[in-house]
Amino acid sequence: MLALRGIGMICIFSAAILTGRELELRLKRRWLVLSEIAGGLTLLEKDMLCHRSSLAEALQTVAKRCRSEAGQLFAAAGIRISVTGTGPFSAIWAQSVKESGLGRLLTEMEYAELLALATVLCSADPGQQRVLFQRYGEQFQDMSRVAQEQYREKGALYRKLAAAAGVFLVLLLI
Repeated sequence: MLALRGIGMICIFSAAILTGRELELRLKRRWLVLSEIAGGLTLLEKDMLCHRSSLAEALQTVAKRCRSEAGQLFAAAGIRISVTGTGPFSAIWAQSVKESGLGRLLTEMEYAELLALATVLCSADPGQQRVLFQRYGEQFQDMSRVAQEQYREKGALYRKLAAAAGVFLVLLLI
C-alpha cells in the first residue's frame, strides 16, 4: 500500500513538472514563430523586390530557412499558389494560416496581423509593397521581442509554480 502511494506521488509530481515545462515550451515556440515570421518577411522582401522572384518561389525559399511552424505556413502557402494559380491570394493565405494551427499558439492580435499579411504579399505596387514589408516586419519584430520577454519572465515562473503545485498535491496525499 505504501509503495502504491509512493508511486502515485511520483506520478502526480511528474505530471505537474511536465505541465510547467509544456507551458514554458509554448511560450518559447510563440517567440520563435514570431521571430521567424519577422525574418521571413525580410527574406520575402529581398526575394520579391530585389531578385524579382515569384511569390510562390519566394515563399518556398523562406520556408526552407524556417525551423518552426512558420516554415510550414510559408511552404503551404507557396504550394497552394503553385497548385491553384488562380483565385485571390488573401483566401489562399487565410486558408494556409488556419491550417497551420498558429491560432492556438499566437494571441488574437498576433493572429490578426498574420492574416493581414496577405495585403503585403499580393500588393501590385513595389513601392507600397516595400513600405508594407517594413511596417509589418517591424510589427512582428516588436511582437517577437515582447514574446521573448514573456518567455524569459514567465517561463521560469511556470516551472516553479508547477513544481510548487506538485509538492502541494503530494502533501495532500500524505
